[in-house]
Amino acid sequence: MIHTKTIAIPPGETIKEQLEDRNLTQKDLARLTGLSEKHISRLVNGLVILTPETAARLEQAIEVPARYWLALEAGYRADLLKVQEENAAASQQKDGLSMQEWITQELTPRLLTDPKCAQRVLRACRCHRDRQGRIHPVEA
Repeated sequence: MIHTKTIAIPPGETIKEQLEDRNLTQKDLARLTGLSEKHISRLVNGLVILTPETAARLEQAIEVPARYWLALEAGYRADLLKVQEENAAASQQKDGLSMQEWITQELTPRLLTDPKCAQRVLRACRCHRDRQGRIHPVEA
């Protein structure tokens, strides 16, 4: 699993909070802005870009300045880029693990939790496990 330091939060999260504070639904916001319910849903879920036109409509509908919405959108897009860069760097670092690091960080946890994986590794190494759990080479 790749972990990043940056979290990208779409402006839709703030829209949700604003709607809750005003006891409005997405359907209400669609009516107030003249946008479709589908577009509002996609906006709230971060699936579409918050455009200057949409920001102006939000300002008219819920009296939060358009520049605020545009700043949130710009910050979100910048954070998305940063997350992508961090993921790329983490992926490159993962690919560059030494054999010892790979065994310690990747293989060992899997061997401890996946019995089939452990059996495959033992077979590949031409070994077997006795009843006491000790590992022995397979006799030719």
